[in-house]
Amino acid sequence: MKQIKAALALLLLISTPGCFLTRVTSREFNKVWYGPAYKITNFYRDPDLYAKGIGRVAVIPFINESKYRDASSKVTGVFSAELKKTGAFGVVLVDGVECNGLLESVRNRGMIDYQQAARLAQKLNVDALVVGRITDYFPYHRSPVLGLDVAMIYPAEQKVVWQVDELYDSTDFRVMNSIRKYFDKEFSDNASDFNFEVFLYSIKRYSQFVSHEVAGTLLVEIKAPVPEEKEPQKVSSL
Repeated sequence: MKQIKAALALLLLISTPGCFLTRVTSREFNKVWYGPAYKITNFYRDPDLYAKGIGRVAVIPFINESKYRDASSKVTGVFSAELKKTGAFGVVLVDGVECNGLLESVRNRGMIDYQQAARLAQKLNVDALVVGRITDYFPYHRSPVLGLDVAMIYPAEQKVVWQVDELYDSTDFRVMNSIRKYFDKEFSDNASDFNFEVFLYSIKRYSQFVSHEVAGTLLVEIKAPVPEEKEPQKVSSL
């Protein structure tokens, strides 16, 4: 009788919506479908970036090239937060009014006015400026899209020391695999009832994921040193 009751209790636990066992089983099932993740390839990072002594950077409000008016306000702050999380630099988020001149030069001529950039960097007490363009933006659930073209300007040398130009389309299965891996790494099982799919229902979450991936290209991969091969010892003949 006790065995029958135990079996019924286990069956009830498995069939109960939202129960712990169901969530874990579902989560393990999702892992089976992992495949190749989306890899950012269209980026540049100055090989001497971290030798330049850049301590603080200012993130300028992103230029919005999409048809959604609030795209810049929704994305820029999220990107700034993810850039700060890398720990590579101190990050300052700037109000658009202070940098209208620089934004106009980038928007209208597609060029950087380095003299304006130098004056703005001095005014903000930063070493570099991060400017960006939202090249594509679709905020609706199930199939969000975000395209970013982000660059770091270093006025002291009048050059771009880092740039990424990528489009993240959630209908690409590689992007979905990246989202799943990001969720597993950064969030707990109880972070959301939607599991990793929260990134498809919330444009803020999706922007967080894309910003995390883009900002991650700043980090230098440290490769383990290859051990030197020792010459075989000669055995003296008797």
